[in-house]
Amino acid sequence: MKALNYEVLEQIREITQKGFILKSIEGKCQNVADGLKYELQYIELNRNQMREIQKGFRAGLTCEQVALYASPKFNCEQMAEIRCGFESGLTCKQVAMYAKPELAKWQMAGFRRGLLMGFTNEQIELLTEAYFTSSQTNEIECGFENGLTCRQVKMYADPELDIYQMHEIRLGFENGLTMNQVEQYANSLFDCYQMCEIRRGLEAGLTSEQIELYAWSGFSWAQMNEIRMGFENGLLMSQVETYASFKFNWKQMNEIRRRLELKNKLFRKAK
Repeated sequence: MKALNYEVLEQIREITQKGFILKSIEGKCQNVADGLKYELQYIELNRNQMREIQKGFRAGLTCEQVALYASPKFNCEQMAEIRCGFESGLTCKQVAMYAKPELAKWQMAGFRRGLLMGFTNEQIELLTEAYFTSSQTNEIECGFENGLTCRQVKMYADPELDIYQMHEIRLGFENGLTMNQVEQYANSLFDCYQMCEIRRGLEAGLTSEQIELYAWSGFSWAQMNEIRMGFENGLLMSQVETYASFKFNWKQMNEIRRRLELKNKLFRKAK
């Protein structure tokens, strides 16, 4: 797979400036406007790849810039990411950092956005790890955009976590929770709904002892909610312990909690 040389690129640039559209047909670069033909050297590029080269020239890119992606080793989506980097103002040296055929489109996109936002090399490396999906990468990127440190982001930059679990951990940091607090629920054993219940309890100011009473993966999120609501509504530890058991489903927990809250209310009135 041979990259296009500067002579060929210059011909394509001139043809593009004249308003012609090029496509690759049986190895010959053919103009499809007005029936005119320009036969260049043998080019191993398909129509979509040729379109990306012409888009670059139309945007005012130089032959040196276009040469960085004018090669059949890049598919059209990879070419587009490299082209967008130049169009966004990145230098050849910066674009060359991610203009690598082994990187997927989403990895290139993460690298490009990271450079544009001034991320450090450590942040960019975390963004472009091959074992993350594009959705997981978005969660990592959002964390950095919102001011989280690498140490905080690494708490949820785990391929074993789905994007919803990652989101809950990120929210905890963004809402002011400490590393020690987030560690109480940053565990793949909890689904995102269970994580949410633990996070909400921590944000409401519950103590570690109170959180530990319901931070068990065996409880459903609805059961966790009933235990959390009991504490937030003023029940004592001894009262909540009467229904914080796996033998009660969430509806039964709800009934017991409401009876206890009513009992406390009547007691306060009697005083």
